[in-house]
Amino acid sequence: MAEAPKTLSKSALAALVLIAVVGGYGLLLLLYLWTDIFTPEFFIKLSISWGVIVTMLVVIYLIYAEMISDKRKRDNGFLD
Repeated sequence: MAEAPKTLSKSALAALVLIAVVGGYGLLLLLYLWTDIFTPEFFIKLSISWGVIVTMLVVIYLIYAEMISDKRKRDNGFLD
């Protein structure tokens, strides 16, 4: 009998999204270095936008992880 496919945890999903975003930026960086596909001004705007998106993803992940940790502690009676 076939097993049901396993789902990714939310932490693993967040890590995959972050890897995809960083990998995508790496590809754009290589394109910029080796071709004339972007103007320098556009690439700076793209880099700033990338930085903001990565920062938001990391902050959201940290807040979520802290909420889950507090919930587990509360459920186990370690917090009031």
